[in-house]
Amino acid sequence: MKIQIPEEYQQNVENYDEFGMAPERTATVTSFVNKVYALMCFALLVTAGCSWWTVTTLSPEKIVAWMWPAMIAELVVVLALNFLAHKLPALLAELAMLLYAALNGFTLSVIFLVYTKESLAGAFAVTGGIFGVMSLYGTFTKRDLTSMGSLCIMALFGLILAGIVNIFLRSETMEFVVSCIGVLVFTGLVAYDSQQIRRFGAASNGNGTLAVLAALGLYLDFINLFLYLVRLMGKRK
Repeated sequence: MKIQIPEEYQQNVENYDEFGMAPERTATVTSFVNKVYALMCFALLVTAGCSWWTVTTLSPEKIVAWMWPAMIAELVVVLALNFLAHKLPALLAELAMLLYAALNGFTLSVIFLVYTKESLAGAFAVTGGIFGVMSLYGTFTKRDLTSMGSLCIMALFGLILAGIVNIFLRSETMEFVVSCIGVLVFTGLVAYDSQQIRRFGAASNGNGTLAVLAALGLYLDFINLFLYLVRLMGKRK
């Protein structure tokens, strides 16, 4: 899912004329961008830590038994963040994001039961490389990536629909095609969202809650890119 930016900021974001033209960084925008990436990285660490703790502490039976409650809980938290974060204090929004990251770590722990640790490490390294390159591109390019972002978002809905259909078809070919497209879509979204962050920073005057929403968007891009790469690169046990 894509994170919704509160309506009160939309007009300011749209009126940011210097978007994508490499304007001189102000202290406010730089601080905002740094906070977004710091939150995203910390959330990833929380997710990785919770996944590792889960798979090394709990039995596979317990993980499976608690999977659905955890998935429902994380869906509730991310939806609440998406639609209600702008009404929360920044600190509470940050805690909610970290709670979501922890729950996501629990649900993602199942991949350790399916794929080898070496292939997961390889997929994570490739994800980090792609994310870093595309994030730098999105931050410093002079090209407006809005049209590309819109195309990727539309393709994302197609991916979701194709994934649901393949639950019933169980086609390995379709899963491979969907995974390839998924990698391309989230690679594009990393660049688009990275470019958007500067706009958000300039339009929000350093609003902490908006920083949480921007960080959550990047976090979801990273996680989804990683999962699609795992499907392509992962070696099953």
